[in-house]
Amino acid sequence: MGKLSRTLSKLKKLKEEKPDRNKISEDSALEQIVEILNYYNIPLERLEDSEKSEAAGESILDALIGFFRRGQLETRVNENGILNIIQTTQSGAKIEYQEVGSRQKKVMDKYGTENYKRLYAFLGSLSGLGSDGIELLKAGGVQNDLACAEILGTLFLLV
Repeated sequence: MGKLSRTLSKLKKLKEEKPDRNKISEDSALEQIVEILNYYNIPLERLEDSEKSEAAGESILDALIGFFRRGQLETRVNENGILNIIQTTQSGAKIEYQEVGSRQKKVMDKYGTENYKRLYAFLGSLSGLGSDGIELLKAGGVQNDLACAEILGTLFLLV
């Protein structure tokens, strides 16, 4: 076993020893993820096209499960039958991401290949906060608000 493997094993063990701060079960988190996949008709096969995309898909799903379990994300169907996703930030503020549409995707066009600017503009359009609002999300602490938004944005880009 190499040094990296030993270090990763130690890190995993330390993370597992933390008290469980989860608000919902893994099954409940998976149900909410399935609700999103079904609503947008995102086939799981899209996450398995190649070894590289399968690894990325696993990473996205693992992160989403964690965010849902900790209560950072939740799904809600509004009175019009539209699925919205609500992110609760460390400060307790709620960000409501509306349904993904072409208008929201088009805001990315003006940023060319600047990936984070494109993603933040997209998320800002979905939430009504604008890209500046997304850029101000806290990136550290017990829950990483910016990472949560970025993973959610990555999922939305599969639509």
